[in-house]
Amino acid sequence: MEPIDSWPLLLSRLACLRPADDEPEDESRLPGLIDESN
Repeated sequence: MEPIDSWPLLLSRLACLRPADDEPEDESRLPGLIDESN
């Protein structure tokens, strides 16, 4: 498993799998999770 520091990479992969425009709500949740992990 990748370390938490690789979150940006995981987010990039998710963005590639499916356009973030389809679910803008997910975008608002992800930044919050990243801030907490940092």
